[in-house]
Amino acid sequence: MRHFRTLRTLAVTALLSVFSQQLHAGVIYDINFDGSTIDLTGFIEIDVQGTFSPAIFDGQVLDYSVTASGNGAFPFIFTPTNSTWGLSGYGNNVDINVSASIIELVAPSGGNFAAGNLFLVANAATNGAQENLRIFQDQLGFRTPNPPNDVIFETVLTPFALATAAVPEPATLALFGLGLAGMGFARRKKKSV
Repeated sequence: MRHFRTLRTLAVTALLSVFSQQLHAGVIYDINFDGSTIDLTGFIEIDVQGTFSPAIFDGQVLDYSVTASGNGAFPFIFTPTNSTWGLSGYGNNVDINVSASIIELVAPSGGNFAAGNLFLVANAATNGAQENLRIFQDQLGFRTPNPPNDVIFETVLTPFALATAAVPEPATLALFGLGLAGMGFARRKKKSV
């Protein structure tokens, strides 16, 4: 009987652990933009919704990895360890709109090369300049790591859909279901005893 209680306690603890992780984890938004000039892939994890400046967005994001390239050439991976949303006041012209299903960018003012339109910036310079992503109206820009100071542009829809909410992973749902089944089994076993 004592072993049964121990197993039941372990099952309940495991279930609560999985469930609490799901409650506290943010929504994962997938990035998959295949443009004629610029490609973006990766993810953003955030647990709030609303409209943010890049600097405020930086404080809300739980995790991210954004790979930018010029159709595969000169790729750079922006992560929390090497880059910042709205670094040092950059991105003042940009609004980041986060809803349950999508993250969109809009920047009606500024210009292609205005600092206020840089929304994601590398913390350190490569070849004398920092890699960055920028937007101005319908122009998405990427400052590549090579050659020095090369910026490429892509015409996009406005607002620009940067990322869409991912479907929960099947493995996570399966683990949650297994936990529920274990609790049901434990309860049924208790009644029969």
